[in-house]
Amino acid sequence: MRPAVGAFAACAVALLLGGCSEPPSVCAAENRPASPPVEGTRLPVEIAPRTEPPGDLTGEQIDAALPPEEPRPSLMDKVMRGLMQDTVRMAGAIGDVRPGTCETVVPDRGEERAQRCTVTYEGLDVVWDVRFTRIDGGLWTTAEYQVKPVTGVLTARKVYQSAGWNYDELRARRCDRMPELIPVEGVGKPTRYQCQIRIHECVDEKGWRFWWQNSSVSVDENGNVDFVVRKPE
Repeated sequence: MRPAVGAFAACAVALLLGGCSEPPSVCAAENRPASPPVEGTRLPVEIAPRTEPPGDLTGEQIDAALPPEEPRPSLMDKVMRGLMQDTVRMAGAIGDVRPGTCETVVPDRGEERAQRCTVTYEGLDVVWDVRFTRIDGGLWTTAEYQVKPVTGVLTARKVYQSAGWNYDELRARRCDRMPELIPVEGVGKPTRYQCQIRIHECVDEKGWRFWWQNSSVSVDENGNVDFVVRKPE
């Protein structure tokens, strides 16, 4: 018991002198490992931090990539041109974009009049829903409408930009090596390609733990890149 009494006495003296503070918790920031082992399989492409939002094409650049506008465009011509702009913006890269066709969707009672339209981007069909909330003129001269993608198209460039946006250096990000063009079969539907983020937690009794959390690449209802977290099986 003598050593314990001596240690206690030494600590008491140190307390009087303002010392003998408790050691920092294992979960304190200064005890976080700099290069820890990480559970899971690391994807091959390292994502660089990005301070600007994804998508750096200007409206002028997108307009210049579209086919020439009709001299006297109808309402549907204007709608189709807007869909081509939205498709290029979704892909995040200038490409060969062409107008497709629109079909009327018969609405249920009380629903807005709707069209389902197709735009071709680099040979891939991208389908959009167009819902008209107000139409003026018997010949559909002006209207208010909303558009939502049904299917989508992305480029690897746009996905990598989106993965690097709002980057936290403590939560490193990586992605699959992707082809230039990525078709998306449906809004929110996972593609075969994934990105991942490094997650960490610390419990006093167990210490630090790091692991890769994977998510599948998709698009959301606004046409933006979406990362769908894979649920554990």
